[in-house]
Amino acid sequence: MSSNTSMLSEPLLRNNHESDQLQPPEESIQRFLPLESTLSTKSKNINLILAYTFFTFSARSLWNQSVLSAFVYLLKSNDPKYVGFLTGLMGMAQLSTSLPSGWLADKYRRDTMLRVGSGIGFVAAISTFIASRMNSFVLLGSSLAIWGLFWGVVNTSVTALFADSIADGDRSYYFMQRTLIQQCGSLFGPIMALIMFAKLGDEWTLGQCSIVICAGQVLAIPALILLSFMNDDYCIQEKESAAYDTHTSSQDEIEDGLECAAGHNDSGSISDSLCGEENDSDVDQEHGCHNASEDGCEDIALLVSDDLSAEEHKAFFCIPANRAVPVFVASADVMSGLAAGMSIRYFPIFFMDNLQLNPAQVQVIFIVSMLSMAAMTRIAQWVGTKIGRVQTTVLCKWIGVFLLKAMISSQQRGMAPLYVCILYVLRTAAMNSPSSLTRSVLMDHVPKGERGKWSALESVNMFSWAGSAAVGGLLVDCEGILFNFQVTALCQLLATIPLMMVFKRVRREN
Repeated sequence: MSSNTSMLSEPLLRNNHESDQLQPPEESIQRFLPLESTLSTKSKNINLILAYTFFTFSARSLWNQSVLSAFVYLLKSNDPKYVGFLTGLMGMAQLSTSLPSGWLADKYRRDTMLRVGSGIGFVAAISTFIASRMNSFVLLGSSLAIWGLFWGVVNTSVTALFADSIADGDRSYYFMQRTLIQQCGSLFGPIMALIMFAKLGDEWTLGQCSIVICAGQVLAIPALILLSFMNDDYCIQEKESAAYDTHTSSQDEIEDGLECAAGHNDSGSISDSLCGEENDSDVDQEHGCHNASEDGCEDIALLVSDDLSAEEHKAFFCIPANRAVPVFVASADVMSGLAAGMSIRYFPIFFMDNLQLNPAQVQVIFIVSMLSMAAMTRIAQWVGTKIGRVQTTVLCKWIGVFLLKAMISSQQRGMAPLYVCILYVLRTAAMNSPSSLTRSVLMDHVPKGERGKWSALESVNMFSWAGSAAVGGLLVDCEGILFNFQVTALCQLLATIPLMMVFKRVRREN
């Protein structure tokens, strides 16, 4: 009995230094590994938001990706400018609610905003269903405005809630997963449209387009229901996030920490360059860094991190240091969105009018584009871990601009539609593949309490896609679709300049 008692009491009688000395090397090094590697649970919001993303983008791609443009084009006697004006109305409605919604989501609860958005979504789906069956241009415009209100309320809160539910350092992975699911949903919509058009007769008519639009409204219902199950209480706790920031503020800090731990376990000493000359008298050769400070090597890692991040604390072009990265990344996103918005609504009309493709062929083009985007997104995320997320984004954008110019040139030279379509698919994959990288960079460089406001910029970006369509309509009306595409290529090239300004200021991920 006494022997058993002594066995139980021995660990309690050890001093701290003896316990540290007997600690296995793996346990010492574990302190410097990312916190999420030790977390046993994942926020429920992640799966809910991923499921919502699939359903909402499946529905949206079914009726809004190509069919809506064709429906409005036919409804207004083949006048392309009305496509831009109608989608611009949706963008204005989205802009009017996105910024206030972002402020409210940060001040109160994000799940409350999502429930409000769910109710708006049901109204939008019902009114769009009725407008498409009645072939009413005015009612359709009102319905699209309600959809704009829905996206403005929901997008900001969903993005902020998603970021809050993920530990720092994991965001590019989960944002990449969400982008892949978004692309899968955007792939599912054209597949359904392809089947429906094949059954209906495969012709561009108001009746066939109306049926497809109605099917899209029905498919949106599961997504609207899922919004009601998301909850702020499922987010990562503040203490976990703060602990993670301490350990993973940069990759260099982790490496220095590993060196410090290895020096303690292998040789029992640490170099003066890490521990500092002021602590030389306190360093004991037997216990290494543990006598250097109360918290051991963690304090040393933080000192090294301060030196490494000194550049990040300097003001940048009169912008506060802690705002430089999000300001430039968000500016690049908005500029890119403005450029894309001028042409994105006119690609279906280009396929229908200029290339003389039928509905089924157009849906096949969008299906192949989504598959290519999914593959390129995985490649971009991997390349981002090697050369940096912002550097990868700029490279992909440049490739996309080059391919768009090649597509324009091929059409002008009268090449076969197949070659033009291949260039479009490659261009779309390259241009859209790094979207998850820029979102993860933005969320990594803003405080948790401001993510709703910064997420609102994503809605402004979506407004750019819709609002600048009106400008694109004027360009098409004056100079033609190919001129619109040329202006788009130039603007997308200019949109990479803000990203190049912050190459050295973005934290790298593991």
